[in-house]
Amino acid sequence: MEEEDLESLRVMHNDEETLRWLTDIFHVTKEEQHAWFIKMSASRNVRRYVAINKELNQIIGVARLDEIDLVNKSALIGVDISAEFRRQGFAYELYNCIMDYAFNSLNLHRLSLVTLESNVGAQELYFKLGFKQEGILTEAILRNGNYANLICMYRLNSLK
Repeated sequence: MEEEDLESLRVMHNDEETLRWLTDIFHVTKEEQHAWFIKMSASRNVRRYVAINKELNQIIGVARLDEIDLVNKSALIGVDISAEFRRQGFAYELYNCIMDYAFNSLNLHRLSLVTLESNVGAQELYFKLGFKQEGILTEAILRNGNYANLICMYRLNSLK
């Protein structure tokens, strides 16, 4: 991720359909995005990678690793896809790329994520990618005045 990507990524984040599925549902201002980028760029525990459609010179999505722990060889993983590129297989492809990097370049052992229980499409994708459910965070997220469960999932490095 580079500074020139920030506005496109901010617009993608602020899309109502994207926010609907995120744990952080707040719109981000340009100033907040820039401050976050500076902080994230200095961190050794966070990585962001942008996927770009070269023909259209347009961002397809972003892959992220958070809470990278090189001692215990683990991280949180996630992918966000721009609205116009959703449901075309890009999330699957981007997850495979970032998992390959995490397992083979960073030598991580475990990747984890959480998703809303109601996000069945995402869960199907995660199962297809080899993730397994390990638990439920009961009523962990407030959405539209109702508490919702988060599904906890993990994937171990089976590539070794």
